[in-house]
Amino acid sequence: LNLAKEELKIYGSDVSFVGAGYYNRKKFFTGIIDFDFKIWGSEWDVGHPLSKHIQRGGERIETGDIVKIFNASKININLHSSTCHEGINPYGDFVNPRTFEIAACEGFQLVDYRSELPELFSVGKEIVCFESICDIRDKIKYYLNNPDRRQEIALKGRSRVEKEHTYEIRMEEMLNFILKI
Repeated sequence: LNLAKEELKIYGSDVSFVGAGYYNRKKFFTGIIDFDFKIWGSEWDVGHPLSKHIQRGGERIETGDIVKIFNASKININLHSSTCHEGINPYGDFVNPRTFEIAACEGFQLVDYRSELPELFSVGKEIVCFESICDIRDKIKYYLNNPDRRQEIALKGRSRVEKEHTYEIRMEEMLNFILKI
């Protein structure tokens, strides 16, 4: 999207996250609150150290606004949910829809490593993963200082989504699989 200056001011930040306040996210994100960081979504605790980063009082965010956030943010964090881990689930295998949505919006994302990601994206070229709080902090600093590299990865991620990861392509794969049975 080509956002107006006012929209960039509202939705933009160096670092953003869109999603619910799961246990692991509440714990993990306290390690990056020194950045220009906006949190969008529901189920975040009032009075928590993250409170000043929570936008719109923690209300649920509509799809149109999510697209604006993905486009306006320099770095979109994609931390998969967990109700029992302090941060990243070391055994994480599923890939959430946000992974594809951010890429489809040509947003740059840092995503916690998932075992299935290399089958879907070229890690480091189309998407960037993090594995710890130290790792994400280093990568946030690096990519904030390297906007051309950030844009290159975001473009490649979007291209991959358009070629291989649309609903139309998934439906075709599913129907082909069913018809072969």
